[in-house]
Amino acid sequence: MDGVNAPRAGRKGTDTQGWVSHMEPGHAVDLVRHTLIMALTISAPMLIIGLVVGIFVSLLQAVTQIQEQTLSFIPKIVAMVAAAILLMPWTAQRLIEYSREMFTSGLMN
Repeated sequence: MDGVNAPRAGRKGTDTQGWVSHMEPGHAVDLVRHTLIMALTISAPMLIIGLVVGIFVSLLQAVTQIQEQTLSFIPKIVAMVAAAILLMPWTAQRLIEYSREMFTSGLMN
């Protein structure tokens, strides 16, 4: 850039249409913390279902003494895909609420 049309620090530039915003470190930390909590909240049900199915299949394998590796992998994948499909409305609702909160609470403003 030649410096003529470049926006100055702390001022609204002409090329950004007035959408320049400064975020304080505290707001950035809050945004990251809320995002990580949301990611854990959304992923927890599928991970728990995969864990429960994995333990059940492992117990079944121990009882029957069948030690086939694909036998433990396929039921977990099927259960987690089914859980993702069944939980899709719940997940979408949480993400919509989170996005609405971010845009209206001032963290993104």
